[in-house]
Amino acid sequence: MRPKGTRVWVLWTGLAVVLSAWAHAQVRPRPKAQPPVREERFAVSVGGGFVKPEDIGGTVGLSTGLRYRVTGRTFAQIEVGYWKKTEGKLTSVSNSELSLGGTLVWRFPATRQVYAFLGGGVGLHRLKTTVEFGGAQASQTDTRGGVHLLNGVDVSLGRRLSAFAIGRFDVVSDLSQFKIYGGLRYGF
Repeated sequence: MRPKGTRVWVLWTGLAVVLSAWAHAQVRPRPKAQPPVREERFAVSVGGGFVKPEDIGGTVGLSTGLRYRVTGRTFAQIEVGYWKKTEGKLTSVSNSELSLGGTLVWRFPATRQVYAFLGGGVGLHRLKTTVEFGGAQASQTDTRGGVHLLNGVDVSLGRRLSAFAIGRFDVVSDLSQFKIYGGLRYGF
């Protein structure tokens, strides 16, 4: 049985590929007055969105990253992410994750200002669970390796600034996660 996040990720990927192919196939004259999107060597990003870990309720996650252009369409990126989910009233259970990952991304143009991308990578996930009952508290921290697949779009907002949206699926031992997030990327 596949986790629900896998199906959503496959649908997100399919939609991104179909929309990109459709947009790329459209025959449009290019506007002459508009400057081309500048291809920067490095870019920093900040973002946030929805995270749905397996067997835990959905929560808000934050991320920041650094992207490096290896070739014209290939990028390597390092990303740090964080999320926390607390549930319960009488007995409180808190789960959190701090992750550090590396990803190889292949980006292709959909239109002059929109780029779609696909990628995958590996990462370390520091998972912490804390259970609190009355005044007593117990916690466990574990660091695990994982792999992830992602897809998304970059939309140019100017010569150096772009907005991004990403669908991502992480496989981490017994805590797979589905993430949808967006944010801003600044190239330099």
